[in-house]
Amino acid sequence: MNRINCLNKCYNVFFIALFLCSGVIPIFRNKILEAFLVWIGIFFLIFSIGISLKEDTKKIGKSLYCVLLIFALVWSFRAIFLDSSEHFSGTPLLTIFGSLEFGIFTYLLPLAFLFSEKNIISILYKRLSFVIVISFILFLINYSSIVAGKYLSFLSFSICSILFIPFLLYIRKRYLQYCLMFFLFSIICFLLIGERAILIYFSLSLLGFFGVKMHFLNIAWSLILLAGISVSLAILIYSLYYGVSIFEILQDLYFDTNDMAQDTRSFIFYELSEDLTRNHEWIYGKGMLGVCYSPFFDSSTNPNADSAYRIGLEVGFLQYLLKGGLLYLSLIMLTFLGAIYNAFFKSKSKFIKTIGVLLFVNFVILCISYTPSFNMWYFHIWIMIGMCYSNKFLKLSDNEIKTIINSVH
Repeated sequence: MNRINCLNKCYNVFFIALFLCSGVIPIFRNKILEAFLVWIGIFFLIFSIGISLKEDTKKIGKSLYCVLLIFALVWSFRAIFLDSSEHFSGTPLLTIFGSLEFGIFTYLLPLAFLFSEKNIISILYKRLSFVIVISFILFLINYSSIVAGKYLSFLSFSICSILFIPFLLYIRKRYLQYCLMFFLFSIICFLLIGERAILIYFSLSLLGFFGVKMHFLNIAWSLILLAGISVSLAILIYSLYYGVSIFEILQDLYFDTNDMAQDTRSFIFYELSEDLTRNHEWIYGKGMLGVCYSPFFDSSTNPNADSAYRIGLEVGFLQYLLKGGLLYLSLIMLTFLGAIYNAFFKSKSKFIKTIGVLLFVNFVILCISYTPSFNMWYFHIWIMIGMCYSNKFLKLSDNEIKTIINSVH
């Protein structure tokens, strides 16, 4: 069996596993089953094709890939043998090797680099089309539950549909209309239930898509990217230093009357900053099982409130900072920024530029929301990061990509 066939079969294993783990089919929502399915995919990947990158991957991409995987192995060793689990309420080994959110799986996401072969375009087209269809059906069947905020698994699953946006450049007009209608319904739904992070993600991604489609000049993209990344990093640093999130500012502007502006983040920035400073763990973080002490939840009288020692934070980059310190956070940021730069300034196709838009929006959102996890959405994000480091994809023209997509029909 050649490398391409191995990759195809391995991708299908991961897709099925992550689909079943998404929770849209409650009967399959079982943590042991989730971990078992994902480990099958990982072993299939490692033993079928090895962990070496193909020749056309840029050197910087190979370097970041290797460093990130080494980090995963070292941090697993650290969690098992060195880190203290004094305030950790779970079972350490079960969490390390069985949790899709807090264990080794999240650190192994760079393995998705390996799927960035040319034929992945047609495979992603078929699988992400499936996600849109299933999301739309679930949206119609469970509309009242979704709007009432009772079907949260739909949100985590449907967000993956936004990754279909690059394909909108090449599909037939009728299919394009259906997809845009679905995205419009999704935006309205997220607006009604107050899911501001997903609403921002969908809206900015669609705006970026139209920007690429309308042939924005490179200088315009340069200014947008520079401004967006600079503002995002400035907000992140400001929030960490002063313990104030952007939502506190919005809440003050809207006088506490708008759910979309409610401040639910400021205390996280403040508490993490205080915790890392008190324990002198800014550089290396607190490890895979590291927890952040929260005075807010410690003093809460709500019996359903989180533990005072929190293993997960609701802001993506803060989660990276908690677990791996500035060292790991810098690696993740460099990986994203390198992929975004390649997508906008090294690629020949609108397809890869649109992927760059998605990665850019993802980078911005990670400054204010989203806990990184080994799920369908984030797994595909890392596949797309790998595509942006591949010379093969960067050299593809729009006509070549259109031919690949049309061959699916």
